Amino acid sequence: MANNPLGAITEIANAIETRLAVSKGSGEYDYYALCKELELSIGRTEQRDVVTDASALYSYGAGDNFLSATLLYSEPEIDGTDYTNATTAASFNDLTQGDGDGALEEINWLLIVKDVSGSEKFFTLTGVLRNYVIRKGGEGKTEVDIFIRLTNDTITIGDVAPA
Repeated sequence: MANNPLGAITEIANAIETRLAVSKGSGEYDYYALCKELELSIGRTEQRDVVTDASALYSYGAGDNFLSATLLYSEPEIDGTDYTNATTAASFNDLTQGDGDGALEEINWLLIVKDVSGSEKFFTLTGVLRNYVIRKGGEGKTEVDIFIRLTNDTITIGDVAPA
């Protein structure tokens, strides 16, 4: 397994199918929602300071990483039907509710990309669901835009789904 998401960028670029799964909290993943659009942003906050010789000094903070996607609507992801995380019902609505300190529940997400030959790569990400938007387009078309703030700098990529 690699911990470098840039090394596996070809898997995302060449994917014919991309799905997103939510951790059930016990090493199991459920509800593989089809991603219509996907943006995985890996970066760091940057601060630029001018020093005495008028040159710039750059310093970098922790990861400023996120995943945003447009999912095809599926009722279990929205209302948590028959789905229980290790600590709470894990519907999108529940995951966007802060606790008493304002923190959102941090969970594992699994991004599955399949190429034209049918082989799959599994990207394991840890983060919080910051928000989601439900859009009703033309007849029979409902989509959900999600934004997941990644809370860990490590993205694990493997050929086998995590246990």
